[in-house]
Amino acid sequence: MTSLDKLFEILDSDSNLKRLHDLEAYFDSNEDIVKLIKQKQNISKSIIQAKMMGLIETYKEYRNEYKKINEQIEDLPLLNEYIDLLEYYNDLLVSILDYLGNKINRNLK
Repeated sequence: MTSLDKLFEILDSDSNLKRLHDLEAYFDSNEDIVKLIKQKQNISKSIIQAKMMGLIETYKEYRNEYKKINEQIEDLPLLNEYIDLLEYYNDLLVSILDYLGNKINRNLK
């Protein structure tokens, strides 16, 4: 069994990774959450446009609306757990990539 196979075996048996996938499926399938995220994205674009056009009052209105939607998203149950798991696995992937990059560089010398 190669090191890569061992890594995949470990990840396949990781209950936290399974939980991350379950949470991701929950958020992706919840129409209210998807709608909130799309609203946030659209308002974000409007904020940038208003700022670039110098529309100060419009910019402020969009910022306030953005803050309200962001608060609704942050108040979602399970979101903090989801974000924590995403950060953990992102850090893990960065570590794996660093390790592989270093190993490749050593082998090339």
